[in-house]
Amino acid sequence: MVKIFSLIALTKAVNHSFKTDLIDPLLKQYDLEILKRHYLRADMVHTLSKLDDVSINQLIRAYTATLAGGQFSDTSTSDTSENVTTAQAVLSIVNADMTQYFKVDKAYLSTLTISGLKALLDEAGFISWYDEGHGEGSCSKNVLSGKRGDQITAVLATDFSWEGFIPKSAHLPESKSAVKQS
Repeated sequence: MVKIFSLIALTKAVNHSFKTDLIDPLLKQYDLEILKRHYLRADMVHTLSKLDDVSINQLIRAYTATLAGGQFSDTSTSDTSENVTTAQAVLSIVNADMTQYFKVDKAYLSTLTISGLKALLDEAGFISWYDEGHGEGSCSKNVLSGKRGDQITAVLATDFSWEGFIPKSAHLPESKSAVKQS
């Protein structure tokens, strides 16, 4: 049930605010267009409870990647910030381990701009890792040159381990109720 409420919070954070290229095929596959419209939460719970764990995990991954990629749609609404904060709060309260849901793959990398891709690779340590194995400046020359699609293909063709990596943009904020230890 926790995953279902987390997914509902994520749908509220993403709907009408972000490009949903990762999400739309899954909604169609599972016949879940209800998630794109504003229905009663009870209806959403009832509909989502019919899905198996694998399907729910796929949807959570798609919504999380969409939030992390941060590509806003042209119809972005002013309540985006509140919805994102709500989704983050739900996931924080249940101590969601985002490493179970976040995956660096072609779909996620395709949500990034060229500069966003470079920033992500730097944050993950990919650039340093690649340059250590191929010579200083090799990543810029061999991976980060050319079109974005070619760069993504080059990144994914390496054996870099993304296990456990979550970009800062997908980190959950610390709970406001957490007591700081001195």
